[in-house]
Amino acid sequence: MSNDQYANVGMLTKDLDETPFKPNYKVEILAHSSPRWQNVSADEANRLNFDLSKRRGEAVKKIVEEIFTDKLGSLISLDIEEKLTQSGGAVGINTVPIGTIETLGEAKGNRHSNDPAMRRVNINVALNRRIKGAAGQCYKERRFKSSASKLWHVSVETVSGGSLGLAAQHLTLRLTNDLTGETMRAEVFTQGGGPKASLGTSQSIWSDPTGFKTDKPKTFSDFQGASVRYSTFDISLGLGYSWSRLSFIGFGKGAQGIDVGGASVGTASFGGSVTGSIFSSVNIERFPPPDGKFITVSGVRIRPYQRMEGQTFSHKVFFVTEDDVLTTAEKDNLHAFLNKILSY
Repeated sequence: MSNDQYANVGMLTKDLDETPFKPNYKVEILAHSSPRWQNVSADEANRLNFDLSKRRGEAVKKIVEEIFTDKLGSLISLDIEEKLTQSGGAVGINTVPIGTIETLGEAKGNRHSNDPAMRRVNINVALNRRIKGAAGQCYKERRFKSSASKLWHVSVETVSGGSLGLAAQHLTLRLTNDLTGETMRAEVFTQGGGPKASLGTSQSIWSDPTGFKTDKPKTFSDFQGASVRYSTFDISLGLGYSWSRLSFIGFGKGAQGIDVGGASVGTASFGGSVTGSIFSSVNIERFPPPDGKFITVSGVRIRPYQRMEGQTFSHKVFFVTEDDVLTTAEKDNLHAFLNKILSY
């Protein structure tokens, strides 16, 4: 991520792999009638108009069910108050006969009013669907990057000390972390026993450190205070060869018997010894390198999401006076309205 993108940290990118589920539909049918009904009392007119609005609502509901069944293949018809399925494909239909409760108010109490707009059925369709997907979110953060590694190299730079049955030696090691390339010097004071007879200092002259592997990732601080075993057998009259093995105790099989032998110069010696000690390490600054460092990383993190998408549509069906049958034109208009919704 380039620097100019850091300003978008925390912002969501466009949707990825978005999957919309089939919609659910809630259909509300509100049936009305005009106030007028000739040659009857007001109470009887209200009753007759209520029954008429009920029949009008049922007539519209029948057509709605036919269209939804035809388009969806099968109709999952639920009461509008029931919970619709998350996977979609359900249709909740609720029919409410209203009669003249609202239209009488629209007519301002005029019981002779028969306006065509009052002889209506209102249809409200709410479409909603669950959408599942994933979005990318830009981020920039500081993280601790550990310098722990399983791969290391070690070499013995100097060995000083002597042995007449009891061996005591001072080793100077060079330890390298293969992951970071960092190198430090380490001093080891050992004592043990063996038949070696020598006294003085020898200086190694080989150049290639020996690689070894620990059982778990380690840092320089893990070597601080570690137990070490040093085994050697050499023949030297000032110039000779030392067969030497170094082991870090508790660091796994790969850190046992590391071959650190090679040509050497120094005091005459003959024989072998096995010594062990605690690993005391220092570098030039007299402190081990840090166990890691903080770095700044940035990129895009994918986050799953779900959301609901909804739309609402409305339509009116008009009826002939005192009739509950849809005209051909009103049927065609209702078909066009519902087919448009079902195409979303």
